[in-house]
Amino acid sequence: MADIYLEVTSMAVNKDTKKVPTKHGVRAIQLMRDAAAKAARGASGFTPDKKGNGFLFEGTLDEISFDPYKGEPAVSCKVVGLIATYPQKVVLTKRLEGGKISVVGGTSDRHVDNCIKEAMDKATNDVISFLKKYLKANP
Repeated sequence: MADIYLEVTSMAVNKDTKKVPTKHGVRAIQLMRDAAAKAARGASGFTPDKKGNGFLFEGTLDEISFDPYKGEPAVSCKVVGLIATYPQKVVLTKRLEGGKISVVGGTSDRHVDNCIKEAMDKATNDVISFLKKYLKANP
């Protein structure tokens, strides 16, 4: 069976600059696309490369926060999104909330970038788990 297409280029950033500072939002979309594509390529049975009928994951960087974790400086990132069929865009779930990650050890731009990538990786893997269950129930 051919790999199932997963469209991962539709990414966004929360426009509330109190939740996602502009400085980080500018880089976030490309980081999210790259992390989602990498996760999809690593998942058995899915591909972000061969367009066709499949599914769409629209991820949004919802929040970045800077709070200590066990006394260490840390950054937390939250990715939410929706899953739909592609290209028809019939929504399967509107509010995926799987991608929340904390990176401990600092709050530099590098730490923020790593946090965004890890949150997106987690969210994409949650999407793939959802889709595997969906496909099993709806052959």
